[in-house]
Amino acid sequence: MQTYNHDICGFIRRLDRYIYEMHKSVSSGVMAMNDFDKGRLMSYLGACHAYIDWIIAQPQLDLPESSPQVYTIDDPQELEVADNENCNDIIRLWEILRKELVNSQSSRNAAGIVSFDEGRIRALLNKIEAFKEMYIDQTSPMDMPESMPLRAMTGPGRTGV
Repeated sequence: MQTYNHDICGFIRRLDRYIYEMHKSVSSGVMAMNDFDKGRLMSYLGACHAYIDWIIAQPQLDLPESSPQVYTIDDPQELEVADNENCNDIIRLWEILRKELVNSQSSRNAAGIVSFDEGRIRALLNKIEAFKEMYIDQTSPMDMPESMPLRAMTGPGRTGV
């Protein structure tokens, strides 16, 4: 995958980390989303909004000597489905956002985000936040003794040096 926009490249690399973090979270293997993982989710959403705000606040750049420049983006990570359906839903929304960014009009510009793409990005971020507040906070934890565990644990994250 590739983009021509250094801002989009930075955003996608951050999203890849948030997806991985959610997938490897303690909550991914159980039905409840713990307060620590909820806090991390909210910090990731806040970071996304701050990154967009920073991009939008930058002046338009004239980059005739360095544009078009191709930035290679890793393919989406192949992740097994987690036991926690809430984590799966959040990961799915992050992945949709990633796909929208890679294939956006902004992705062909050297920098910045056009207003239409900004609207799509913010709508998805707001949907994730609303999902956490209106569904997860209202229904988690759930007792599902007959169907849990259903899948293997997602395993530990990257460790060591």
